[in-house]
Amino acid sequence: MSNVLILTCGRARHENPWAYIEALLPQIDAEKAPLPHFGIVCDGPYSGPRPPGWTIHEYHRPPAPDGATVIKGNKWAYWRLLEIGVELGGDLVALEDDIALSKNAIRRMATFLVPPDLAWVQFFSPQTFTQPNTWPGIWRPPEGSSLFLQAAKYPSWALRKLVDWSTSEKFLQYAASDQALALAARCLELRYGSHCPDLVQHMGEISEANPTEKLSPDWRMSRCWGGTQFDSLSLYQRDDLYR
Repeated sequence: MSNVLILTCGRARHENPWAYIEALLPQIDAEKAPLPHFGIVCDGPYSGPRPPGWTIHEYHRPPAPDGATVIKGNKWAYWRLLEIGVELGGDLVALEDDIALSKNAIRRMATFLVPPDLAWVQFFSPQTFTQPNTWPGIWRPPEGSSLFLQAAKYPSWALRKLVDWSTSEKFLQYAASDQALALAARCLELRYGSHCPDLVQHMGEISEANPTEKLSPDWRMSRCWGGTQFDSLSLYQRDDLYR
């Protein structure tokens, strides 16, 4: 089984800074999945909901090496999330907070067996699946082509490799977590997979990590998400497509 960690932060420009995490937590709790650890990793101080059974991990950024007041991007907090995954032991389902889930998506992601040739599997890949009627299964895009980390699962061996890679000078090249992960894949020769259909839908409109960036729905929305009533566990009927 797998641990579940959600990356969040307070949205300073929103009326309710914790609206996304407040909407996501009840969806996860409704599944009542008996997993070993549920946690929230906050990029900065956390004053959002604290449901029973959830552990809160606050990440406080180090000073920027160039003398700026803060280090930009969400890469640092995301790698702290991966590091916590290593500390917990076992596989990790890593989520961002601005998503909606298909029915039983957590149970599907937690019990899904990542194929041995893949370092992680993404359950949201709008850059890969651009059409609504895409053939289901695990797709294997080119190494280093990944984007979007709204929902991904990492086996324990890959978590250790990625955390160790953060000591490399190349880790400093990007501020965004997905760009850093794609670079890590090229450096470490790691393959990834995209799970079709997507099991989550992106709900965010404004990037907190990049305040000037408007999140275009055409680019960041899934076209093969089945909706909140689609039962993700029904996919086990065609498990042969997901190996």
